[in-house]
Parts: sequence; structure tokens; C-alpha cells
Amino acid sequence: MEKIKLNSTLLNISENEKNICITQGLKNNNRIIYYDNNIKVSVEYDIHFLKITRSCEEYILNISLSNKKSTITYDVKSIGKLNFECNLIKYNIFDNSMDVIYEIINSDEKINRFEFNLQYEVI
Repeated sequence: MEKIKLNSTLLNISENEKNICITQGLKNNNRIIYYDNNIKVSVEYDIHFLKITRSCEEYILNISLSNKKSTITYDVKSIGKLNFECNLIKYNIFDNSMDVIYEIINSDEKINRFEFNLQYEVI
């Protein structure tokens, strides 16, 4: 496992909100783990798929993206699971970074559009 310094940005394009996280984390093969405040973030990836898991005491959010099928499961402990489909718009992986754009849809209606960027370096 390698220790990394990373910069992640999650932009809610539909609502023009941006969350920037500059922190340290761990990288093991194609998996990156870090904390965004009190939220544990796990990013697993290869050239065909991306899975982002954000978990804390209140919820677990699983985002599974690929060209074939993309889904989001939002398990809020106080109300239960919510499932959504999504469209993967853009997915680029480079040596030490990734860029992703995806849309959440419900009943063929676009709910929200997000852009996720992650850059890291081994320290």
C-alpha cells in the first residue's frame, strides 16, 4: 500500500455546488481510500468501470459507473435504500488522475449532473 497526497473535486453541475478535498490517503493497486472530513471515500477503478463509495454514520452511497450499466444506491440509515440509474457521460483515467461526468436519472428524467476529478501523487 502506498501513501498518497490527493486533491479531489466533486462538482454538482446542476446546482453549481463544489466540494474540494485536499488530503492524504492510501492507494493499493486500483483502489484509493481517503477521508473527506468525516466521510470515508473508497475509489476502485480500471479502464472499464469506476466505483465510488462514500460512507459515514448516517449513510452509505455506492456509485457504480461503466459504459454498460451505471447505478447509484443511497442507503440512508434513517429511511432505507434509494436506487437510481445513471448515465456515464465522460470517463478518463490517466497515470495519476481521473475525470468523470455522470448524470443521475429517475424514470428517464435527469435529476442531477456531477463532475468528479481526482489527482494524486505518491509521497
